[in-house]
Amino acid sequence: MNTSFRTHTILFALVVVIAVFIYSCGEDTVTPPPTANFNCFTDTNTPAAGIINGTISFYDTNRVYPGLNGYYDVSAYTSWPPAGPPSASDSIDLNKVNDVYKGCYQLNNLPPSGTFYIVAAFIKLPYAQGSVFVSGMYGCDTNAICIFTNPGTVILNGSAGAKNINFNADLDTANMQIRF
Repeated sequence: MNTSFRTHTILFALVVVIAVFIYSCGEDTVTPPPTANFNCFTDTNTPAAGIINGTISFYDTNRVYPGLNGYYDVSAYTSWPPAGPPSASDSIDLNKVNDVYKGCYQLNNLPPSGTFYIVAAFIKLPYAQGSVFVSGMYGCDTNAICIFTNPGTVILNGSAGAKNINFNADLDTANMQIRF
């Protein structure tokens, strides 16, 4: 009886292992990658007052992976270089479309009227002086001279927000020449 019990236990364990193996080989649900027609905002209406949105395209391939070491961010400042915290910011999730990483952003709760400098950055954690790596800026893309001397601005007039404020930026912090 002892040998029979052991044989049945081994057979039962073997059947369980095979069943788990077969179950794990089932079809997984996979989210397809974004298409080449990547579009962050399909709404054709102008956003409400105090909102700016757009898409940032990252053309280099040395991606810094967000997580414990930091994250990609877009912020709106009322002065440049910044004299204080941003008026609004949004973290960016990147999607690879062909060989380009793209990130959508929407800056909410801005004052309905004003002039804003829109800046993409990699924020290195833990946050400290010099851990904001400017990766691009609206009106300048990645041109450091332009960013220092003649950056573009977005003007909100009080009655509506701004959409499709799109620009290019760097992924690799080694390419980011401006830090604060």
